Amino acid sequence: MKKTIFSILLFLMVPGIFFAKAPVPTIDNIALEAPKVYYFAANGNDHNSGLSPDVPLKSSGKFNMLASSTLNPGDSVLFKAGDTFNVGGWTNYMTITRSGRANAPITISSYGDGPRPVLSGMNTIPISGFVSEGSNIWTLTGAQQSSRWWKDGFEQVAANTKESLSPSLTWYRSGTTLSVYSTSNPDRHWTTYGAQNGLRLMNCSYVHVRGLEIREVEYYAVPLRNANHCVIAHNKIAGYGNSAVQLAINQGTTDTTQITSFNEIAYNDINSEFMWAYEKNMNYSKSGVIEGINIGCAAQDNWVHHNTMEWNYHAGVGGYNNTRACKPTARNVIEYNTIDGKNSWYARGAGMGGDINLNHYNIFRFNIIKNCTIRSQINGDHNYWYGNIWMTGGLSKVYPDRSQHVQFQEWSEPSAVSRYNIFAHNVLDGAYDVGLISYSPTIEGNEVRNNIFINNAYGKGSNAQVLVGQSSPDIGATVWRNNIFYSDSSRKVINYHGNLMELAVAQSLYPTEFSNNTNEDPHLNTDYSLKAGSLAKGAGIPIDSIIMDANGAEKQKKNAKFIKRNVPPNVLNK
Repeated sequence: MKKTIFSILLFLMVPGIFFAKAPVPTIDNIALEAPKVYYFAANGNDHNSGLSPDVPLKSSGKFNMLASSTLNPGDSVLFKAGDTFNVGGWTNYMTITRSGRANAPITISSYGDGPRPVLSGMNTIPISGFVSEGSNIWTLTGAQQSSRWWKDGFEQVAANTKESLSPSLTWYRSGTTLSVYSTSNPDRHWTTYGAQNGLRLMNCSYVHVRGLEIREVEYYAVPLRNANHCVIAHNKIAGYGNSAVQLAINQGTTDTTQITSFNEIAYNDINSEFMWAYEKNMNYSKSGVIEGINIGCAAQDNWVHHNTMEWNYHAGVGGYNNTRACKPTARNVIEYNTIDGKNSWYARGAGMGGDINLNHYNIFRFNIIKNCTIRSQINGDHNYWYGNIWMTGGLSKVYPDRSQHVQFQEWSEPSAVSRYNIFAHNVLDGAYDVGLISYSPTIEGNEVRNNIFINNAYGKGSNAQVLVGQSSPDIGATVWRNNIFYSDSSRKVINYHGNLMELAVAQSLYPTEFSNNTNEDPHLNTDYSLKAGSLAKGAGIPIDSIIMDANGAEKQKKNAKFIKRNVPPNVLNK
């Protein structure tokens, strides 16, 4: 035995004899150490290890340290249920740059019993330094340039000018000068956002964010920038100043290879909690827009489904790309969402817009859009809208001429277009103005087919269900076929370049554009299911046959109760 051991040792010491070089370990070919779980609590301490609920961490700074240099695939960061955490400063908010793997994502979630933990961007230090100008007007210089302000925990309504400050319009900001109306010294009563964004996923992949409440940030609550294969699910997102979730590339980047793709945004409860203040002063011009989910520059192959979006200043879902310096916004699937505008004075259901070849092949299907006062916009090219329901649209007191359900229209940019889009198997019910508009010289090759239009233009008296053309001829720009148009006899079906006409007249005069449509009663129940004898019964695309996810793979439907309750009818398919 000793001789054998000696021989082995001698062999290892002989000069010039080496073992083959071992492969360099990589994230894909090594067994990583056991995943770690880091716990955070409001009463935690950043000197703790954080590796047990008994020794939790606390601050956003510690979170950013883990999220930038420590987290490995399979690791988790969990926030204690019922606790509130500050997301950080104006620019040093929570940011994740580490990546997981397909079978070992990094997870950001919660632990313990109780309500979701809150990640808040609200400034935790009330503001001081106001100077009285008399007449109950107080001014603060060097104020943060925020778009929303709170007094004693309640959001306040903006005035349009300093001179119009009053007990109901309590603040006005010009640059970094904030003026408020107050009968006593407002020091330490006012506050605003303390962070631009909430929880940013940047240059990373395979990160899951679940079961949190993220709120009160100036811009984006959960921006995904150059992020791929991430999941944002089962969160409550509220009080944001621009968008709850943004899918885009890094702002200001010159890297045209960046892309944000194959992310899943699902089952989130989204509410801007802003529109009530806008209702109090509809002339207040807030900079930017407020959207539930913004699908922006170079967002591709993302899956947005089963979200509820309320009180958005601009759109529940907005997909826009007019930036030729980045990749197209393409092949995103937006389905089974509920968008409720609450009949506020500026509430758009959805928008998919941009230049040709920059916003295309997106699918918007099986969504419920209700109580919206501003028309959804269909721009870009080769987008597909089907199986959606628009219902109970109201009057916009800001833009009463835009109170339609849907519109094909280019933007103001000369290169923006609306071409080769398909709008099919939808229901448009109860728009204040016409159900759908198609006009402008840059519309080409769109199809409107197999839809049900019912009781639109209820607020316009003798107006029509649809409007074709306005100031510019667009014969052949949109083809209307196999649709049902139905309303009481006081409303015409078609407004064709300002000429109101019945459907039969339009189909006789313009057979290239209008064919095989009918104005018979579709026999819909109040839940949009079809009564016996409906001419749309048994036609169209059965909703249960659509089971593909954003990658084209079959996927079992989740939340079947929700889907069954909101199934659009199978509509006319002659």
